[in-house]
Amino acid sequence: MRRGAPSPLATLGLIAALIAILPLAGVVPEAPGLLVLGGLGSRGLTWAPLLGEHVAALVAGAPSPLPGDLAALVDPARRSAA
Repeated sequence: MRRGAPSPLATLGLIAALIAILPLAGVVPEAPGLLVLGGLGSRGLTWAPLLGEHVAALVAGAPSPLPGDLAALVDPARRSAA
């Protein structure tokens, strides 16, 4: 390989992040029936199981494993209320 030439192994990545840092998990206010679980960032392995159960409970109409105040923090409607 020529000196100074770009490496064929170079990669480019994009990480989606939210300004509020907290992820979104729940019903999208602008699209009833559409649920989202995203914005987990580098904490995905930690957040995903609990928030997955939260979203599944919303779909099933069952009680969420999250207390109400914590569910409000990750609710997608929080961004439209601000």
